[in-house]
Amino acid sequence: CAHRLGIGIPNIYIKGTPEMNAYTYASDDTSPLLVLYTGIVDRMTPGELKVVIGHECGHIHNQHLVYETVIHKILTGATGLTGNIIFSAANMSLMHFWTRAAEVTADRAAIICADNFEDVISVNAKLASGGTLNTTYQKTMDVDAIYEQLLMTLDNPTRLLEIQRDHPAFARRVFCSKE
Repeated sequence: CAHRLGIGIPNIYIKGTPEMNAYTYASDDTSPLLVLYTGIVDRMTPGELKVVIGHECGHIHNQHLVYETVIHKILTGATGLTGNIIFSAANMSLMHFWTRAAEVTADRAAIICADNFEDVISVNAKLASGGTLNTTYQKTMDVDAIYEQLLMTLDNPTRLLEIQRDHPAFARRVFCSKE
């Protein structure tokens, strides 16, 4: 993944916890650090793990942590100076919008690193279910039905629920991956 994206090979650490999570620490792309929780390592196939690592390498490649840190410092500093809750909420919504976009960008980097698209869909399904889906269901998941779910969500007020989330909704991630 690092070679495909043109970044330094990350040091990978496995954190002994059952959660399905991974993250990166990187201020540049020459000596990045990638952390995988054992929960994700234990529940992913080798191809799916490559997708997860590709996603995190996408964050490194695009220097998301640098931008996220700067934005966070600006927002928390501005909030501290003004004390205005409305100002803070509006800015946090913008921050969440940016982080959702960064997640989609990292998902697209994962596609570049993936050996096949089925692993991308399978990772999304496992993350959405907490890793409880069985292999048979993952192989038969209807991406078009998920797209229809996204369209229904966009046509009603539930679309507003995503505003305060820092990750896109499952259906949006699948659709963005499909494009």
